[in-house]
Amino acid sequence: MLKSACNFALIACAVLSSVNAQEGSRLSATTYKALSKIHRLIDAQKNPQALADLQALMPTVATNAYEAAVVQQTLGYVYNSLGQQQQAAEAFKQALRQNALPSDVVHQLHYNLVQVLIASNAYEEGLAYLDRWLSREPSPGVEGLKLAATAYYHAKQCKKAIPYLKQLLAQREKPEEQWQQVLLACYYESSRYLEAARLLEQIVEHDPDEQRYWRQLAAAYQQAGEDMRALAALTLAYEQGLLDSQTTMELVQMYSYLQMPYKGAQLLAAEVEAGRIKETQAILQTLAKGWILAHEKEKAARVLERMGRLGGSASAYFSLGQLLFEMEHWDQAVKALDSALSAGFTKVGAARLLQGIAFYHAGERQKSVKTLELARQDKAHRGEAEWWIQRIRQENADLSG
Repeated sequence: MLKSACNFALIACAVLSSVNAQEGSRLSATTYKALSKIHRLIDAQKNPQALADLQALMPTVATNAYEAAVVQQTLGYVYNSLGQQQQAAEAFKQALRQNALPSDVVHQLHYNLVQVLIASNAYEEGLAYLDRWLSREPSPGVEGLKLAATAYYHAKQCKKAIPYLKQLLAQREKPEEQWQQVLLACYYESSRYLEAARLLEQIVEHDPDEQRYWRQLAAAYQQAGEDMRALAALTLAYEQGLLDSQTTMELVQMYSYLQMPYKGAQLLAAEVEAGRIKETQAILQTLAKGWILAHEKEKAARVLERMGRLGGSASAYFSLGQLLFEMEHWDQAVKALDSALSAGFTKVGAARLLQGIAFYHAGERQKSVKTLELARQDKAHRGEAEWWIQRIRQENADLSG
């Protein structure tokens, strides 16, 4: 996710010039001359030659701790410039082990070593040097904050990364998205969902036309247990025309989850009618369920009827038959159940039982008995079918008598 916060441009020359100015008397004339030549090679971007010269110089300064440290330090910068980060890290560590450099140079070298270690994914090792550097750096600055945030984040120590990320973002009028996303990841990792939501509110305020931020905001609220705020966030995004069909369906499902099925069904119906959500069997089924939960049976029946016509769906026709049965539309219920059976509905006993009872209420008692006798063949519905048959025969006997 993150690139290293390394920036070695001009560092080698700047640091070594400082060393030469302040500590020149500690370098022998031979070493000083050799390093000056190497600096010119670095300035001319002739790093391979600079590396070779430094390697040749190293044995000549091995007995002088200070000179060895300076050469190792320079070697580290050249290795890094050549993309050889492991070798750069080792050179910097060798320079520190000499325990001969001035404190301000040691301080800077800790910082550079952390950069190299982080860039080479040696996060745990980098943290040890980072802690030393931070202990002497009360105001790390933007690059220092980035380095600390990167190191702690990749070392999976989000709680330590968060303060540096917050400081970093506070210093920018328009914070960088990359670091906002890292802070969000740390909030989630630390289960600090409300703080994640507050950060997302700021992100949305700066970039209100980006759908994914609204989705992230809603998700953060949900994880924080603030379901109504999550709903409000997605609703506001929907009203601004920012949601795609998938996210709109998430909003529909949220309405249902929060026991507001009418709003969900109303929204879904509008989207289907406008052509923004494709009218599939699954979508129509969701819409029918929404209308049923909202106690809008007539609307649900129309959707189920459409499902049956479009796809020849046996289950849709059966559901329609059940709904019409509940609404006491007996003749229509009989037809819908016939359609279900014709389309191959497998629960024949259940369909025939409902149909037989519907025939009875429609005044078709002979058809009712014949249909219930068919339902009686199914073990699961035998008892109920026999009860209705006995009832109808008893009523007919009473009428005959």
